[in-house]
Amino acid sequence: MKLKPKMLAAKKMLRRRFHGGVNPGPECAVILDLLRYTMKENPIPAFMELPGFQSLQNTKIKRPPLDEFQGYGRAHWFKRYGSEMKFCVELEPREPYLAPYSVSLFADDNTGLLPEEVLALRELMPGAKLTLAEVAIDFVLAGKVNRAFVRRHGVFGKSRRDISNRNPQVDRWGTKKSGKCIKSYEKFGNAAYRVEARMRRRFMEPAGIVDVYDFPKFGDLLPGHHILFAQIDESKLIRELWRTRTATETVQIVKQVFALKGGLTEQLAYLRQHAGLKNTRRLLRPHRINRSIWDAFNAWGAQWPTKPVRLGKK
Repeated sequence: MKLKPKMLAAKKMLRRRFHGGVNPGPECAVILDLLRYTMKENPIPAFMELPGFQSLQNTKIKRPPLDEFQGYGRAHWFKRYGSEMKFCVELEPREPYLAPYSVSLFADDNTGLLPEEVLALRELMPGAKLTLAEVAIDFVLAGKVNRAFVRRHGVFGKSRRDISNRNPQVDRWGTKKSGKCIKSYEKFGNAAYRVEARMRRRFMEPAGIVDVYDFPKFGDLLPGHHILFAQIDESKLIRELWRTRTATETVQIVKQVFALKGGLTEQLAYLRQHAGLKNTRRLLRPHRINRSIWDAFNAWGAQWPTKPVRLGKK
């Protein structure tokens, strides 16, 4: 379809707004959206002395409805000056198995959590244990990646799409209790379409990701393995089916697969359950956008140190 002048102007405007940049060039960017640590010692006194951050309030947390979980009774909030980045310390655990303190870091949407922010806070949290991380890929809203594209081409490890429709504005693969959960939604504030991976410690630890110095390893863990955009190669599928199926059965299966073309995970599930195919990923033809995702992860990972640095040393 040929774009009209108004449509071209709108696309240019959206690209200029993408993460606050001006014609940034890359079609996607990786940011760190959330971190959560647990601690045994109270970090609030040290945080109160941290320059560049403002102490906001210490509030009581209301008990949520029975179908929701909130493990702590109080929260002390802090905010970074000149940024929307903030963090909170939760205390007074309501369950005996919870750590005495939980520290959650929330990013400014335009920048993500920056290394200088995370490292400054991490220095004041001796013995802290990383329990949760959210890493997001933001695609420029004027590009080709949207809700339909992610459904049609996205495959996220073994995670299945949640069709419970709890939030009609957000697509989800996996569950809240999964070791890894993928969410897909629009971020109008920074002109982006976001694909976000929420990962718990049991998912990250086998890959050697246990703290901030391991963050470059996300580039080996997520792209191509747990975040992949592809489509079924029809010729590969037909050749595979002909090995064990009649021509009539092959035609019926192929028709059913492409009737489900709105969701790649649904197509692969059908092939496993009804066609008896085991390794369905070998039938995929990767999309070129995976290269951009690899590049974005490499650029983001290069910002993070891989080991502690002594003061005064490069």
